[in-house]
Amino acid sequence: MRPFIAFLFLTLLSQFAFSQSARLAAMGNVSMAVPDFESEAFLNPAKAARISGLMLRANPGYLRNSHKEDYSTSGQSVEKSTQEATITQAGFPVEGILSLDPLFVGGSVSYAPNSSSDSYNYDRTYSGSRETGSSSSEFSTATTGFSALGALSLSGFAVGAAIATSKATGEDHSAYRNSSQYGSNSSEYDYESDNTSFTMRAGALLGSTEGFELSLFAVRRQDKYESQPTRLVFNGTRQQLQEPPINTSEGSNLQLVAEARNRISETVLLGGRARLDGFSSDSFRKDRYYDFTSPQSTYERRKTGSDENTLYEGGFGISWNPSDKTLFSAEAGVIVSHYQQKNFYTTSGTNSSGIPYRAGDISDEYELKSTMQVARIGAEISVTSDFIVRAGVEGSWGSGERTVKSNYYQSRQVWTGLTASTLYASGGFSYHFPLFRVDYSFSFVPSISYFSYPYSFYPGTIIYFPISAQDLLIQHRMTGVIQL
Repeated sequence: MRPFIAFLFLTLLSQFAFSQSARLAAMGNVSMAVPDFESEAFLNPAKAARISGLMLRANPGYLRNSHKEDYSTSGQSVEKSTQEATITQAGFPVEGILSLDPLFVGGSVSYAPNSSSDSYNYDRTYSGSRETGSSSSEFSTATTGFSALGALSLSGFAVGAAIATSKATGEDHSAYRNSSQYGSNSSEYDYESDNTSFTMRAGALLGSTEGFELSLFAVRRQDKYESQPTRLVFNGTRQQLQEPPINTSEGSNLQLVAEARNRISETVLLGGRARLDGFSSDSFRKDRYYDFTSPQSTYERRKTGSDENTLYEGGFGISWNPSDKTLFSAEAGVIVSHYQQKNFYTTSGTNSSGIPYRAGDISDEYELKSTMQVARIGAEISVTSDFIVRAGVEGSWGSGERTVKSNYYQSRQVWTGLTASTLYASGGFSYHFPLFRVDYSFSFVPSISYFSYPYSFYPGTIIYFPISAQDLLIQHRMTGVIQL
């Protein structure tokens, strides 16, 4: 995918980070000044102390994001390309919390089938030579997860902890084709992957819902990823996998969150949130290639990499319920992100004459900085004692800059003017049956992004690359709750 898709994806993910319930999703993801203990207990386990009796919750969701990107260049090198991608995610978690006051226990089990597809087509002309090509990929994965939590409530104070584990298996199919005056080539790859994760949560809760309340929690997550090829086809001929590539990575994530709410009157509640999110990972990859036109020629590349991402979020909100049948809420926030990546390559092999060679270490560096502003408005209205309708709007906008430095090519690229904006429109309802309640939400998120950058590859050569992209994200979420 193109460089700034990570920027867009981060923007979209930020909208759902604290909306695990259909109720909040239907209200434009307002959450800072809108208590929702049923979902908050699975973010900060200490908030399980707010649940009475037995609470069982099924919380299935469906999300689909489609992306289209147009890219063009001018000057000595002329290129036009189009990239399209679709990501589909579904989740089927079942959660429960039991009150044994002052002790509270709970857990969850979940299953999530996800898939994505990506296609890229280009038409490039350089110094009178034309080349066309395409690539496509399809990826599917299935994830199962389990969690357990416990909380202890004291007078005006509660603490809690939770652990969770998940395992995902995936399949990836990729195809590449290109054609020029020198001939044409094609290749296909099939991979299998495994990803395991382990998450720990710890939290504390002080105060009460009638006055001032402070919520603090930390999340630590460890991930391990491995993939292996199962099939390789080059120009229609299946190749023997004598030395399968090795591709592994390990990552860790630490998140610290502080939330505060203060009820200043019977109808007005203030809220605020501060979040620090840090991620780091290390990866290793080993590839061995053969020149199929010259069996003596081989190429081997070893790659090690490191990724670091730091995200800061801050914001405040207010809610107003003039009666027991209506609730209005508004909030605003800022998200600042800094992402860095470093890769080191070592290449070696034999040429067509069978003579060994070694290229040594090659490194490149990647950096992305972005700042996003977010504003949300939501409303909840009770039509009858059993039927509640909700609606909300969220808008986000921001800018960023990306820098790439290659020691191998002795080049530095800077993407400037990167901008993104999204408009999140949502709605939903709740209906109370005699023994349970059902919440539903529908979200519609179109976004538009654009950036251009001066690209300097050789001294004295500058080419401007304008790129535009459009995204459309659709999300359905339903929550079924039994409260005994």
